[in-house]
Amino acid sequence: MDERPHVVARKGIQAEGTAIGSVFTLVNAAVGAGVVSFPYAFSKTGVLLGAILTLLFAVLTVSTVSVLTKATIRTNSTTYSQLAETTLGKPFSLVVSLFLLLNQLGACIAYMMIVGGTVETIASVYGAAGSVFTGRKFAIATSSLLVLLPLSLPKTMGAVAAVSSLSSFSLIYMCVAVMIRGIPSLFNHSEMSKIKLVSFEDLVDVIPLMLFAFMCHVQAPTVAAELSDETSFFKKKNEDDRLSTRDRIKLMAKINVVSSGLVMIGYALIGEFGYVSFGPLTNSNILKNYHQEDVLMNLCSIAIAIVSLSSFPININPGKGALDHIICTIMKWPIDPLTTSRHLTETLFLFFVSLLVALSVQNLGSVFEIIGGSAGALLAFMCPSFMTMSSTYQERTEYIPLSDGETAPEMSRIGTRLKAALFMLIGLFIFGHTIANHL
Repeated sequence: MDERPHVVARKGIQAEGTAIGSVFTLVNAAVGAGVVSFPYAFSKTGVLLGAILTLLFAVLTVSTVSVLTKATIRTNSTTYSQLAETTLGKPFSLVVSLFLLLNQLGACIAYMMIVGGTVETIASVYGAAGSVFTGRKFAIATSSLLVLLPLSLPKTMGAVAAVSSLSSFSLIYMCVAVMIRGIPSLFNHSEMSKIKLVSFEDLVDVIPLMLFAFMCHVQAPTVAAELSDETSFFKKKNEDDRLSTRDRIKLMAKINVVSSGLVMIGYALIGEFGYVSFGPLTNSNILKNYHQEDVLMNLCSIAIAIVSLSSFPININPGKGALDHIICTIMKWPIDPLTTSRHLTETLFLFFVSLLVALSVQNLGSVFEIIGGSAGALLAFMCPSFMTMSSTYQERTEYIPLSDGETAPEMSRIGTRLKAALFMLIGLFIFGHTIANHL
């Protein structure tokens, strides 16, 4: 333990993450192919209600992720699975790890399939379809082996922070492109007359779509654990001026707010201008509304592929953590430190399982939708609720207080319980909605 007050000596962690790099990583974790569905969501809610819901879900994301990152820092955990074990106990953590593993495996398969589909689409537009070199399977195999595999090998997510920034720039490009195509519609009175301000049509189906669009919960604990003690947003700290536990929690809170804010702005702009462009004819994939030879929007398809490529390594990383946690718990091996041989074996296993499934199927089907919805409800809302209410969390030997004799006022405790109850209700709603849709 570091002798300075409230500075945690973190075990087995390469704490080299920067504040800006952490923002990029969380943005990358949240932004996925679902961004193309936001205009469709706005067509169901209306522009005003859609903007309000986007803001609301961004606030919910900040609140739930803050629970996870604060608990990560205070318990000296390094992954979501370790955090679950430390705060909720070993039996429950195994359930969490299993759901997390299946969820991340599904995400990795989906990202591989998106890349293959993008290559096929662009090839057909420009008359190169039919060649084995532009086929779906060839695109998936080559992009996976040449790009995704090397990006998956680093032990830490901070090592791919530069790649994660590509996702943020892709989101910015999509915002600009959709706005350019949507601005003329703002001055077309006949088209604007078809735009709804508020609508509750299919609202129940839209809510899960918007909630999952912000999901970066499984990566957040690792990002918090890897955050350097010598980083800040605006200046590099001296070696002797390392962050205390309280300071790291505050800095991680700022990172959380900035990343969720950037994602919220991007989603809102794409949702608003995409819906304004096509009104009631808005497709669930907004890119299908544009002309096939629209170069500006075809580049958006490439941007989605870039998002998928850059998102793959930060989605396989929590999957590795969950797999490692399951294996170490069953075999009774020490989780820390993660050996190089174990890291490489688990990485290659998850990678090639994902690749084989992506090459073998055309559609993931309802099985992964059920897993994704259930895992999302558990990981993003139920677990933060359990952690907030858990008395075990306070009793763990590795729990690190923010200050000597720290106690919470009674009103604060009541507010915390109410917040935990809200998280649980949202999680149960998503879980129930997911199951009901597939019965």
